[in-house]
Amino acid sequence: MSRNKMAGPFRAALAGAVAGTAASAMMDVYWWAMQGVPGARPEQQPRPGDHTPGHEPATQNMADAFWRAVTGSEVPRDKKAVAGVAAHYAFGAACGALWGVYAAMRRRSALPEGVLYGVAIWLLGDEIAFRAAKMSPEAEKVPLSEHAQAFGAHLVYGAGTAAITERLASG
Repeated sequence: MSRNKMAGPFRAALAGAVAGTAASAMMDVYWWAMQGVPGARPEQQPRPGDHTPGHEPATQNMADAFWRAVTGSEVPRDKKAVAGVAAHYAFGAACGALWGVYAAMRRRSALPEGVLYGVAIWLLGDEIAFRAAKMSPEAEKVPLSEHAQAFGAHLVYGAGTAAITERLASG
């Protein structure tokens, strides 16, 4: 990706946000392939023993935190699943926007770096930050297979974000 093809940080961020949103949809396809159920991402599924208030999936907890900051109340229970999906796509768009600005400064294809970016989001977001913020259960309470599938989903996200951002920049 050359600097002159994606002039300006706003355009780069916009391209990255579009790419991050599309890559978030690619993650949904990945989860469907892995679990055989459309929309069956683990972060949207209740966890065994986690039916008490405050133990919703991480994306729903993220949506609650945002909604509480804006309105002072939680997302209504019947809207939590939709709010969780919206939070996932918003987070994907925001991470994509950051990627877009970074990618605009690169002179070469950034696909390998995009894959590493996906790994970084998985490690720093899913495995560390969300757990530290008590938005996700403790790592040892999550089956190893779910950690591995989430890792794979973030590889898809990183590769998709990088490839789509590069395509948007060259078009």
